Amino acid sequence: MRRKKDPTTISSSESLLAFRRARHALLKAEELGFPPGYDVSGLLTKKCAICGGTKRLAIDHDHKTGRIRGRLCINCNSGLGMFKDDVELLRTAVSYLVDTTYLVKLRPPA
Repeated sequence: MRRKKDPTTISSSESLLAFRRARHALLKAEELGFPPGYDVSGLLTKKCAICGGTKRLAIDHDHKTGRIRGRLCINCNSGLGMFKDDVELLRTAVSYLVDTTYLVKLRPPA
């Protein structure tokens, strides 16, 4: 009979993975110019701040100031980039999606 895993413990492989993630975050922080000892725990998150996805995460930053905002998946990060991080342009896009009446109704594919 197999014993159930205690949810409060982690295996050595999980521990190694956590260590590698932390080391990567610290190296990335140094690369981005953070001073030593700066809290980079936000870089360790495993979910996209917009969609909650967990695959292909990137570190999102403001291109004007260089300040880090958080972790985003590649799709959400690219989407913000396509809108040039312009809040008003994003609001206009949301209004378009919400308020647009369809000009032509297409038949769904068979």
